[in-house]
Amino acid sequence: MFIEKVIADILKQWKAVQDKQRRQFRSIWKDDGYVFTGEFGGHLFPDTPNGWLDDFADKYGFPHIHPHMFRHTHASILIACGEDIATVSQRLGHTSINTTTKIYLHSFSENDRSASLLFTKAVMPDEINIKEYFRQ
Repeated sequence: MFIEKVIADILKQWKAVQDKQRRQFRSIWKDDGYVFTGEFGGHLFPDTPNGWLDDFADKYGFPHIHPHMFRHTHASILIACGEDIATVSQRLGHTSINTTTKIYLHSFSENDRSASLLFTKAVMPDEINIKEYFRQ
């Protein structure tokens, strides 16, 4: 999957942090190749990111969310910006476009409203005199 340079740069910076941790905890570091790891390498326990998000939400007064919501946000933004459903489906790793369509149907409803507005603006003049259009 393609990522923009700015994201790649952030991930490189994160890798530098991990490399420092790896050197610091050399004898107990577990190198499983994960991007996001526990304190001493290895996989994160599933509750760890949830805990981080809960702490953040509490500290700043945000609603509580879970990590999977970032995936949904990613897909919804792509759809809202007009990305085709096949590309969104591929980025999400869905085996079928139908899966993506079913899950993100609400996003298409928003796009339909937007499409209606765009169409209306394209075919209707700025100032409409309804009486002229509907003379009796």
